[in-house]
Amino acid sequence: MAGSPFDVFRRNQRQLMVVMTGLAMFAFIFLDSVSMQSGRLPRSLGVVLVAMLCAGGMWVIGSPRGKGNELALYGALVGGVIAFFGLRASGPVAVVESSIGAFTPEDLQRFAQRRSIANRFVSAISKGTRATFGPSDQEALLQRAILLHECQERGIQVTNDAVNEYLTSITDGKLSMADYQSVLKDLGLPESELFSILREELQAQMAFQMDLPAAKQSGMGPLETPLTYWKQYKMLQVRETLDVAAVPVEPFVAKVPEPNDAELLQFFELHKKRPPTPTGEPGFLQERKVNLGYVAAEFEAFEQRVSEPTDAEVAAYYEANKQRYPVLEIPDSMGITPDLQSPGDESPASALEPANTTLPPAPAPAEAPAADATKSPPAPALPENGEAAAKRELVIPVRTVSFSQKTDAAADAAAPAADGDVKADAPAPEPTQSEAPVEPSPKSEAPTSEAPEAPKLDLPPAPGERMPPSPAAAADAQEPKYRELDEGLKLEIRETMLKERAFEAMGNAIDRAYNRMAKLADEYLGILDEKEQAEKGQAITAALKAYAEQENLIYAETGLLTRKELRSSVDHMIGLAAEPSANPFQQGVTVDQRAFDNDTIFFPNRADSQVQDRRYAYWKLADVPPREPEFAEVKDKVVAEWKIAQARPLAERRAKELSEKVSVSKESMLDLLPKETVTGAADGDRLSVRTTPPFSWLTMPRNLPFQFNPMFSPPPQLSTVEGVEQAGRDFMKAVFEEIGPGQTGVAVNESKSVYYVVHVKDRDATPAAEGDNLGLKALQQQFLTEGRGGFEQGPYMYLGREQLMELVGSWRKGYEERYSIAWMQPASEAARPE
Repeated sequence: MAGSPFDVFRRNQRQLMVVMTGLAMFAFIFLDSVSMQSGRLPRSLGVVLVAMLCAGGMWVIGSPRGKGNELALYGALVGGVIAFFGLRASGPVAVVESSIGAFTPEDLQRFAQRRSIANRFVSAISKGTRATFGPSDQEALLQRAILLHECQERGIQVTNDAVNEYLTSITDGKLSMADYQSVLKDLGLPESELFSILREELQAQMAFQMDLPAAKQSGMGPLETPLTYWKQYKMLQVRETLDVAAVPVEPFVAKVPEPNDAELLQFFELHKKRPPTPTGEPGFLQERKVNLGYVAAEFEAFEQRVSEPTDAEVAAYYEANKQRYPVLEIPDSMGITPDLQSPGDESPASALEPANTTLPPAPAPAEAPAADATKSPPAPALPENGEAAAKRELVIPVRTVSFSQKTDAAADAAAPAADGDVKADAPAPEPTQSEAPVEPSPKSEAPTSEAPEAPKLDLPPAPGERMPPSPAAAADAQEPKYRELDEGLKLEIRETMLKERAFEAMGNAIDRAYNRMAKLADEYLGILDEKEQAEKGQAITAALKAYAEQENLIYAETGLLTRKELRSSVDHMIGLAAEPSANPFQQGVTVDQRAFDNDTIFFPNRADSQVQDRRYAYWKLADVPPREPEFAEVKDKVVAEWKIAQARPLAERRAKELSEKVSVSKESMLDLLPKETVTGAADGDRLSVRTTPPFSWLTMPRNLPFQFNPMFSPPPQLSTVEGVEQAGRDFMKAVFEEIGPGQTGVAVNESKSVYYVVHVKDRDATPAAEGDNLGLKALQQQFLTEGRGGFEQGPYMYLGREQLMELVGSWRKGYEERYSIAWMQPASEAARPE
C-alpha cells in the first residue's frame, strides 16, 4: 500500500481540501455569470480554471518539500498556456468573443432560428402588415444576446399576459383562436415554446428602449433645440436666385500627365478597400451582390382563372356597395343668375330692381354713390338704437334672404354689433363726412307696435347669389340618389368584382407559397455543416421551383446583382416592390432594402408591385460580400479615376479665378463670364451663364399618392436647381450659408464633377442695406406661429434622423466597449451561410 497513488491524497488531505474549497468558491461566484444565451464557458474563464487546477495540483506536490508556492506558480503558468492553445484549437471556432461569453456559429444559428420563428409568427398573424423583430445578421443577433443579458442584470421580465397584450395590439384584437392554432400548427411548435421565444424578443426590445426611449428612436424626442428647428425651418422656407456658370472637371483631364505604375499602385492601395460613392470619392472595392429567388403571381393570369360573377352576385354587390355609384347631377345654371349689368353701366339699379314691383317710397341720402352689383355691399353704419333700425327697415327696399344662403363676407358685413331686436336685412351706405344724414320724417319718429312690417318681396337672386331651393328640391336633396343597375353598370361592377377576386386569389396564392418557403427554410436552418448546407440549398430551391410550376406561379432568379442593379433591373422588376403596409398612404420596406439590410439567406419575405400588378414571395439564395480586387482586374478604372482626381484641383482653381474676376469687376457676371473659356485657353469652350428660378434648400415632394393623407407628411428632399447638375448638400451649404446675398463664390456638385461659379442675386428674409429687416422679422413670426403646434411632427421629424443615427451609433459603440466585443472574423462573412 506504500506505493499506492492514494497515499499522496491521504498525506495531503488538508491541502487538497483547501484547493477544492477554493475551486468550489470560484465556480459558485464566477461560473454563474456565464451567459445562458451562449450556453458555453467563455475562453477566458476556461483558461483561468485550468490554470488554477494545475496550480493547485503542483502546490499539493511541492508542499511536503516546502516548494508549494513555487511549483504552484509554475503550474498556473503552464496550465494557462496549455489551456489557451488547447481551447483555441478544440471545438468550434468562436465568431465573436465578449465579456459575457464566446459565440460560435452554432450559437448564432440557434439565435437566428428563434428570431426567424418570432418574425414568421408576427408576419403570419398580422398578414404581413406589422414590423418584425429585426434582421438575422450576426451583428443583430449579437445585439439580441447582449440585450437579453441586460434584461437579466436589470430584472426585466415579460409575462404571458404581456405577450397576449402584444398579440392583441398587432392584430387589432381580431386574432381568432382558429387562425392562431393554424399558424401555430404551421410553425410546428408547442405554445409554451412560442411564448418563450416571443418573451425573449419583447425583453430585448424593452432593454433597448430603456437606453433609447421610443420617442428618441422615432426621431420625436427632445433631440432638437429651438435653434436647430429655426435652421431647419429656413431650409424649407428661404428661397434665393443665383447666376451660375459651370466649370466641369472633364476638360482638365487632358492637362494631366500620364501616371507611372508606382503612382497607380499607390493610388490603388489607398482606395482598394473603399466602395465607389455618389460623392465622387474613388473606390475599387467590388460591391456586395445578392441573388434572389422568387415566385410571382401575375394579375393577368389570375384574372383568367377566377369565376365570372353571376347576375345575383352582381346585384348583391351593388346593394352592399351602392354608395360607390351615386348619381352626379350637375344643374345647367348651378343656381346662379347671370349678371345683366354691362361693364360700362354705372347704374346697377336696373339689375337689382324687379319688374312690376311697387316699392314703398323712401327718402334717399343726398347724392348717394351708386353700388356695384358685382361686389359685396359695404359694411353698414351701426344704428344708435332700435328705433333708427326700425325706421330704416320700413323705408329701405330689401330682399328677404336666409342666413344660410349668404356668403361669409356678406354675413360678416350684415352682422349687428350687439344682440337685440335689430334686424337690418340689407346694409345702407355709410354717409361720408361731407354727407349729412337725412333726418327722418316727424311722422316716423316713434314707431309703435302697430307699425306695418316691411313687405317681403319675392325677388330674383342678386348676381352671383344662389337661388334658394324649393321645398321639393330640398326634400330630394336629403335622399341620395344612386345609379340604376342597368346593363352598363352591371358590366362595370362585373369588371370590378373580377379584379377584386383576382387580387384576392393572388394574395392567397402568395401566402401559401410563403408558408411553403418558411417550412423549407426550417430544413435549412437546422444544418450546420457547410457541405450539407449547400446540398440542402439546392434541394429546397428545386422544391420551390417545382411548387411554383404546380401552382401555376412564376419562378425566377435574379442572379448576382448589386443594390443599384437590383433597383434598376428591367428583367427582374422585383427590386422596387414593397412589403405590404398597414397604412395605404405609406410604402413598406422595398425588396432592395430588405435584401441588403441583412445577410441571411433562405429567409422568406413578401412584397407587392403596383407597377406590374404582381405579388411576390422571395428569399435570398446567395449573398456575396464585398471583395478587394486584384490590381490587374481594375487597372483601366484606376487610371481613369487617378486622372479625374488630379484634374479636380485644376477645375477648382479655375473656378476660383473666375469668381475673383466677377467680385472685382464692375461688369455683371452675365456680361463678364461669357467672354471667358472654361479652361482659360483661347480656343476652349466659352462659359455659359444662366439665372436660376427661385429655390429653397429643401422642398416637400409633390404629386405623391400618400400626400392625400393629412396625417402623414412625406420627408423633405433636396431641391432641384435648374442649371445645376446634381446639386448636393455641399452645394446647398455653400450657396445658402457660405456665400451671402450680392456675393460671388464657388460651389461644387455632389459627384464633384462640376465646379460652379455662383453669384447670389437675392435671398428671402435678408436685411436691406439700410437696415430694414422686416422680411426676417416676418419669417421669425411665422416660425413662432407654426411652432405652437409643435415641430416634432411633419418634415422636421425627418430632419432629425441624422442626429438620431449618430445617437444609435454611439450607443452601439458604447455597448461594444462595455462588453469587450471582439469579432474573430468579419461579421458579414460569419453571418452568411455558404
